[in-house]
Amino acid sequence: MKHRNSVATVIVLLFFTVLSAGCANVSTGNDSISNTTAVESIVNGKTTKKDISQLFGEPTGVEKRSNGVVVWTYINQSVKSSLFSSKGAVRELSVTFDSTQIVH
Repeated sequence: MKHRNSVATVIVLLFFTVLSAGCANVSTGNDSISNTTAVESIVNGKTTKKDISQLFGEPTGVEKRSNGVVVWTYINQSVKSSLFSSKGAVRELSVTFDSTQIVH
């Protein structure tokens, strides 16, 4: 009888191991842009380039325009998957600075 209980326990453990192995959460890019409080704290005409850098770190991309305007872009991609489904999401935050390094 002990042997049968041991086999049943191993089978149950293997089943849950297989189920959990099929689950994954993967995120690439900048997770900090998911922080809605930080994003909502950006104020046009007041927030500086330094403030944005402290909130979100280095941007994913930088665009410098001929009129002195600079656009910083932050991107985060996440995928949540289970054994039976997966969901993906892409978040992007673009911040435009005028020539005085203030959010415009």
